Amino acid sequence: MIDVEIFDNTATEQGGGLAVRFDSTVSLLPPRVTVGGTSQLSANSADFGGGVYTELSTFTLDTDASIHGNMAHRDGGGIQAVDGITTLIGTITNNTASVDGGGVY
Repeated sequence: MIDVEIFDNTATEQGGGLAVRFDSTVSLLPPRVTVGGTSQLSANSADFGGGVYTELSTFTLDTDASIHGNMAHRDGGGIQAVDGITTLIGTITNNTASVDGGGVY
């Protein structure tokens, strides 16, 4: 994904902004990719992986891409990565989780 914004979304269970599952490959690449918002009112939310939930997949957050301002009601405010390959080079800030991993779980 290049030059996109994903914000103000809600999922009941996994991946409020983006869910990457079962042998999928997703890369968030520059020049500008933002998952989330600057306040709770415009952020993504889910029980697990408020911004991004990835499971048994390949996920890359590249330079100049960011995950911020997301909320998980359980784990992984910014991103929850379950198995698979996760590469995080970009910025993960101001995410919250009620249980574990405000930024990454």
